[in-house]
Amino acid sequence: MVLLMAIYGLRSADVANLHLGCPNIYNGTLAFSQTKTGNAVRHVILPHLGNALADYILNERPDSKTPLLFSRKTEKGCPLNRQRRREERLYAQQC
Repeated sequence: MVLLMAIYGLRSADVANLHLGCPNIYNGTLAFSQTKTGNAVRHVILPHLGNALADYILNERPDSKTPLLFSRKTEKGCPLNRQRRREERLYAQQC
């Protein structure tokens, strides 16, 4: 998370709202819409960042039903963003 903010200057809300599909390993890009402005953003994934993301997803990311890239280890994979947590609870109740 810190690498994404330090290297690309992402806002914390943008990092918290990244989905698993945002880092595209096939074309080596990180693409998402900014939370604050809604602007589309696309960055080339640098090799060391790609390695860190792969390591996190494969070895560190908690098992979770959330589509978000980053989740909390202490809350059984709950999203970092409180609003997103509320939305997912409502979604889970509907299913």
